Amino acid sequence: MGRENVALYTLDTRYAEAFVNFSLRSEKEKIIVKTFTNNESLEYAVGNNQVDLLLVDGMLMDERIEKLACNKVILSRKKYISKQEENPAIFMYQRAEVVFKQIYDLLADKIVEEKFCCAAIDSMPEFIGVFSPCYPLEREQFAREAAEYLAVNEKVLFVNLAELTEYDSGDEKGISELLLFIQQEGRSMMYKLPAMVRQVDGYDCLGGVRHYQDLRDISEEDIERFIRQFETIDAYSKVILDIGVMGPVAKCLTGCCTKVWMPVNQKMGIGRQNHLKHDMSIEGQGRLMERVTEIEIPEGWYQRKDIRKKWVKQLMSMA
Repeated sequence: MGRENVALYTLDTRYAEAFVNFSLRSEKEKIIVKTFTNNESLEYAVGNNQVDLLLVDGMLMDERIEKLACNKVILSRKKYISKQEENPAIFMYQRAEVVFKQIYDLLADKIVEEKFCCAAIDSMPEFIGVFSPCYPLEREQFAREAAEYLAVNEKVLFVNLAELTEYDSGDEKGISELLLFIQQEGRSMMYKLPAMVRQVDGYDCLGGVRHYQDLRDISEEDIERFIRQFETIDAYSKVILDIGVMGPVAKCLTGCCTKVWMPVNQKMGIGRQNHLKHDMSIEGQGRLMERVTEIEIPEGWYQRKDIRKKWVKQLMSMA
């Protein structure tokens, strides 16, 4: 899928320069931004299908611009506007990250049309799973430490696929909304995902399910659809999957991973770990466990973050 063309129409040269510089620095893999300062050049670009979304400075909105055949967004200089406005609006003097999240939300509302095919042999990121039902806190801590370590040199996405996790309040949009969105025909998460992730310790984080029951309602088909969507996204080299779900969905998730780690504590709850292996063997999930590498967490894991960071760094560097 090609990048969307976003046109910015404003006479504020300082704003336009800052907008373009931010897009080139942080968003160039997702969109192409072009600036316009006069009607004629803008009309030519729209007429030749060079504009997918037009951002118009509210001071320049007139009948001529209104008639342009493209999706339009008002860049408002006012923080609060009337609900009667015909076109959606974005307050232009926000943090750039917030402005672009709103832009991606609007791009995601469009039905996707394939413009280009991918000529790359393998454009998918590497998926790394962390699966440890008996040690949920340790699993999440390890997964996030791994994401933080890898994000030093790579673009990393952390995906929360667990119930009632320590660091996720459940109040933000996350996997529930994203899966519901891509279930709709013709919808792509290429632009929806950037509108939903947040930055945490250097990596992008996609929040978990809105309610724990949502995770239990996810099907294998939902997971397969979610994984396939990464064929259209070139933003990440690594995706960390925090897998806090059991059964066929866990098998589906681990099946797409090149590595699956299972942090365990042999001094605590070893009976639960043996019970897990027994139950999974009975359910015919033994092959899942064959893909898992058990790792014994070190002394001091619960007391100090720096111990966790150092240990994860040593483990990941040898992997």
